[in-house]
Amino acid sequence: MNTILCDVGGVLLYVEFDKAIRSLCSETGLSEDALMNRIFRSGDKDLHDRGRISPDDFYSRVVPSGTISPERFRTIWGDIFTENSEMVDYMSSMKGRYRLIIASNTDPVHFEFFRTEYSWFSMFDDFGLSFRLN
Repeated sequence: MNTILCDVGGVLLYVEFDKAIRSLCSETGLSEDALMNRIFRSGDKDLHDRGRISPDDFYSRVVPSGTISPERFRTIWGDIFTENSEMVDYMSSMKGRYRLIIASNTDPVHFEFFRTEYSWFSMFDDFGLSFRLN
């Protein structure tokens, strides 16, 4: 074995979509049920994860016009993660011994958030990301 594939959500980072839903409800005036319909039940999150719709398209499908800016949406949508420091430390201890690759079903907004918020993300040698691979 010379390579370790690692997921992000639930492995390196704990994910709390409810945090984004609460913030979006508060800032857009939409109900939780309406947001769940727009994000998850519509299939738009899956399309975004697969790179079939852009972050701008995703934003316009989720957020009612004129309620919050695209930048604010990206901040809310990105800020749903908490570091799993034990797993990050473990993967860091593998660096140099193995090739480290992220294999994750994620969208471009979350990927950019990982790269800017977590300096340890640079320890990975490559990224297999659903939004890039469709």
